[in-house]
Amino acid sequence: ALILWAELYGSRKGDNLTLTITGPTGPLITENIQLDKPQARLFRAVGKRLPPGNWPPGHYIATATHSRDGVELDQQTLSVDILP
Repeated sequence: ALILWAELYGSRKGDNLTLTITGPTGPLITENIQLDKPQARLFRAVGKRLPPGNWPPGHYIATATHSRDGVELDQQTLSVDILP
């Protein structure tokens, strides 16, 4: 499976967390999560099961973006290459 997880601190009610995984053929997962209460610390994750025959080789990018009132507060991105 491909899994992206994010850990946040100091979220407020109404904050938005966007988790995205993009592969060599385009977007695989995009999930927008509106947070429903203030939390000192929280964890969210999204993922996708292994497709038949394995993941296509190429470059994969995972991004977690925390925003409030339309303003980006933080963004973390990581990438991995899957070899044939």
